[in-house]
Amino acid sequence: MEKSENNTKHEGSNSLIESKDYKKRLSICSDCPDSRFSFGVGLTCGYFLNIFPPGGIKPKNPTCGCVLSMKTKIKKSVCPQSKW
Repeated sequence: MEKSENNTKHEGSNSLIESKDYKKRLSICSDCPDSRFSFGVGLTCGYFLNIFPPGGIKPKNPTCGCVLSMKTKIKKSVCPQSKW
């Protein structure tokens, strides 16, 4: 839950999940054959920001190009392959 200016808790669209759930999501992503290590960014879902490799070859499975250390923490975010 997020805190507003008056320190009351509320559910926001970017509420963060619990640590154990974050670790579970990140583990699933780490094991995914479509995740990539992007230099300077870390683990990403497919190619960072969906920038495809030379030749414009699109991946077989849907990817979003997000930085997974951030995406997996946000409660309302979803895996494009429905793995979590």
